[in-house]
Amino acid sequence: SPKAIATSRSDAVTEVASPDLGSLLQQERASSEALASDVGRLELAARQQNLANEQRVALGEVELRTAEREVERAERLAAEGLVNQIVLEKARDTFEVRSLELEQARQRVGIEREMLEYQVRDARARAARQRLVVADVERQIGELSIRAPFDGMVATVSVEDADAVVRGQPLVGVVDLADLEV
Repeated sequence: SPKAIATSRSDAVTEVASPDLGSLLQQERASSEALASDVGRLELAARQQNLANEQRVALGEVELRTAEREVERAERLAAEGLVNQIVLEKARDTFEVRSLELEQARQRVGIEREMLEYQVRDARARAARQRLVVADVERQIGELSIRAPFDGMVATVSVEDADAVVRGQPLVGVVDLADLEV
């Protein structure tokens, strides 16, 4: 019979090993790290796309100003009779096209920014959910540590090291010494 061991409330008196839970925890942690990496990648991609969209708008503004100057130049030359009406109309058409392209580029900036923000929020939510899954598996593993419910002595050990056990099976017996009289 093993020697009785003094224990205090909340001391670990035995530990149940669960290879399945240990493996699950490693898998869930790996998934969590992958999702955190996805968040970082999406944030970077969003910044890159936003920058590219802003560059498109800036370029569109330059092209519109250029087209506007071409219209002014063609109007002056047409007023002096130096160019025909076709050149003037072509300059006006180019100005209208550049104006539409700029407006579409500005709209695209807003729409794509919203879409990218949504994707990043979604990735962050998936990563947060996975952190909760990891925490839950860690909690389950923590519950495998059997703690003394009160100060006392471990009087009996009902299993041997590496025995398979089932939920609710008695593992150790702790005696409350305060209830004993001499």
